[in-house]
Amino acid sequence: MAVQRFWKSLAETSDENAKHMLRAFFLKKIGMSRDGVMSFPPRLGADFEFGPVIGAANLGLLPADAPAIGASLAKPLGQIRTNTVDQTNRWLLRQYAFRRTSLGLRITPTSLFATPPVSIMVPGSGCAEAGTDCNAMLREKITQNESGLKTLEIGKLGFKLGDACLEAGQMVADSFSGDGYKAAIWADTTSDNEVFVALQELANRPGLPSAAAKVGFNLEMTSCAGCHRHAAPSHIGHLIADPGHRTLESFDMQPNDFTHARLKCEDHACKRYAISRLLKEVFLPWRAFLMEQTLNQ
Repeated sequence: MAVQRFWKSLAETSDENAKHMLRAFFLKKIGMSRDGVMSFPPRLGADFEFGPVIGAANLGLLPADAPAIGASLAKPLGQIRTNTVDQTNRWLLRQYAFRRTSLGLRITPTSLFATPPVSIMVPGSGCAEAGTDCNAMLREKITQNESGLKTLEIGKLGFKLGDACLEAGQMVADSFSGDGYKAAIWADTTSDNEVFVALQELANRPGLPSAAAKVGFNLEMTSCAGCHRHAAPSHIGHLIADPGHRTLESFDMQPNDFTHARLKCEDHACKRYAISRLLKEVFLPWRAFLMEQTLNQ
């Protein structure tokens, strides 16, 4: 609650002061009172002391007592992601986390949370866990996750993969050429393709969407391809972005537009970079609404 009050106070101060407050919040150890007033360095008797927010503890480093508190090595708090272009001009997304090792603190590769590789969308990928083909395991996860994939509301869209063995080690943009997951799945629409069967079963259940292809695009939107918008606007036009019943298609965002921001100046002085309409008109107002609801309780 104190942090929510701190966020609200940023709107009531100057840009210059907000800049220094944000820098300290993210990069320094700070104190904070219950009413959201920050002190840096921490004031003696502050109600809370924490930070820096951007630190190893929030970038995958498990606490020393992780086994005792049941913290999972596969699902640490926070992550580091890199986007690079290799020598063959392929775009690569990878994920890392801080780890304590015999050599000291290290940043090590991990799987991409909740993002299955394109290869297991069809049988015969060679991937298996405990003797079960990953294509079949993914079917089970899709079937269990009805509320997160069978929806028209982007705010309710979600897919909890759960098993690290089903997650991609990296994603290559070329994997999503064409229609991404859907292209891979629809390349094998036989009963042997467990993922295709699962999407059909989900589509046939009561509620919308009622087309397996649209459920397939919902699945893709929960992966890293969701933010990077590899799907054409018409393919995800069924997803409603806000209570005003605007669809994602209405935001006129083309394939490969990044959902959140562009490296384009918003003003002539180039003091601000433009953020996407989807972020400005849907996601941020929704979070502001939730914050106000919290503060008004």
